[in-house]
Amino acid sequence: MLGLLAIAAGLLAERTLMLAAGAGFLLAAPVQLVMLSGGDSGFLGGNASTFSLWLAWGAGLIALGMVPRPEPAEETSAD
Repeated sequence: MLGLLAIAAGLLAERTLMLAAGAGFLLAAPVQLVMLSGGDSGFLGGNASTFSLWLAWGAGLIALGMVPRPEPAEETSAD
């Protein structure tokens, strides 16, 4: 679901959706790490590489969501 949210955020150029997807991935990464430390892959499945992938996706989406958008340039007419 987070992946679909990230795709929708990119297609719609919606900053809040991008930040929400990034926050979701950043929350899922430590949950995965805690489950791995307990000796089980848990309900999320995966391994340590899953943790690092989700951490990178979360950080990347948040970084992209925080980049300021350039203001549209006003066209001046030459009269």
